[in-house]
Amino acid sequence: MQYRLVQPEDNQQLIELSLRCPMESEILVSIDRSPDYFAFYNLFGPNLAEVDIRESERLRLSGWVASVAVDEEDNNKIKAVFMTAARTVLFEGKEIVIAQPADARADPDIRRKGIIRKTGLLLHGMFGQRSFDAVLGYIIRGNAKARKGFMQGEKDVVKGIPAGDFHLVQISMYRPYRIKPAPQWRPAEFKDKKAIIDFLREHYEQYNFAPALNEERWDEMLRFTPGYDYQDIRLVERDGKIIALLGLWDSSLVRKPILYEFSPKIKAALMLAKAIHFVLPSPPPPKEKEPQITMYIKHIACLKGSEDLLFDMIKQAANDVRRTRKYHYLWCAHFETDPYLKLYDSLTITKTLSGLYYSPYNTGWFAPPEQVRQRPCFADFSMV
Repeated sequence: MQYRLVQPEDNQQLIELSLRCPMESEILVSIDRSPDYFAFYNLFGPNLAEVDIRESERLRLSGWVASVAVDEEDNNKIKAVFMTAARTVLFEGKEIVIAQPADARADPDIRRKGIIRKTGLLLHGMFGQRSFDAVLGYIIRGNAKARKGFMQGEKDVVKGIPAGDFHLVQISMYRPYRIKPAPQWRPAEFKDKKAIIDFLREHYEQYNFAPALNEERWDEMLRFTPGYDYQDIRLVERDGKIIALLGLWDSSLVRKPILYEFSPKIKAALMLAKAIHFVLPSPPPPKEKEPQITMYIKHIACLKGSEDLLFDMIKQAANDVRRTRKYHYLWCAHFETDPYLKLYDSLTITKTLSGLYYSPYNTGWFAPPEQVRQRPCFADFSMV
């Protein structure tokens, strides 16, 4: 087995590898990353293997590095891939730099041979030259092997500490929501840039591991997120100031989940959805083994006391997305202690849990779990 950094010409092989490697969780899910496997990677910024390490560290650049395992005895077929991203986030209102393993998959026939570990260790050697405060990992409930591996850690690499669960919320597209009166929002424009950044920066300071936002990082986020721009962000203002904000992004532009086995409960719900589809503007119900098209709530924030308004904005967005008849669900993610999680209690939703794990890296930074949990944690799950 040969280990090397990814190359652009690996695109098709990596797409095929992703389809062959369903995630082990409470349900069997694989990810369709066609037509561009690297579109997801690019959400984090540039390929840091192509950037001078010292310069990128000086500028605290976000970005990613990925390696593959190639089987030379099987026509140079890619058998595993491991990607780690570098990001600057907030912890207790101060900037720290984290490494986030965001793509780790191995062909089913070699999973027990330690190939994925060796693929990741190649990146550890490269990232070991950078200064990271912590490694963050997100592991879907039911993926016991990944959880065990991160908790046990590797010598001189990482050993994960559990911090709690994120709730991945999927809002049904087969129920209309009543809103009286409807929120008076407008689409954002480029001229709103500073106001949006200031509003989100103040919001993010309430969380741990939220983006450390500034104008340069905001521009980078828009540049590397396909199909997401100012007009996709809904603003509600009072006296010329933003009081609530909701940004919707078509996450299927970079990846589409494929479910292989529906539970009896889900099958019953889909039968009802099929009946509703004929009388209510809504998308065709999802099918097993077919890609699902999804809309993600990428940005969500409101001033304290405006939660009811934000709740109405979520319902209005769900209605608008449903009427397109394109998306199978609208989704978002909130930490278990995030007050916003309560906004979805009266909606028709399904939930999946994903654990947050962290590990100090090579700068001496450390925080015990009780300190991490003093504030709700944050994650943009369109980048997990």
